[in-house]
Amino acid sequence: MCRPGFESDLAAEIQDKASACGVFGFVRARAGDGFVVFEGHEPAAGRALLNKLSFADVVFARQWLLVIEHFPALPVDDRVGPLVQSLSGGQSLSGLPFRHVW
Repeated sequence: MCRPGFESDLAAEIQDKASACGVFGFVRARAGDGFVVFEGHEPAAGRALLNKLSFADVVFARQWLLVIEHFPALPVDDRVGPLVQSLSGGQSLSGLPFRHVW
């Protein structure tokens, strides 16, 4: 996440730092969204990047998080079921901080 208007700066920064860490992928960014998405070429790339890169070394990011699964269209009648099913795969969520962001 970044300040709206700084998506291209964050995208370039993440791409550069990911390459320096040996984590390869691409960044999706749209002006005004206030966030960018790094998609690694390998399934574990996101976690590897978060483990190798210190948040203190990133200038344009306000916050970052790891997406373990993307749900572009949850069913209207059951929005929780697919989430529960996804988490039943054994992913650990311990140690994740919760922040209320306005």
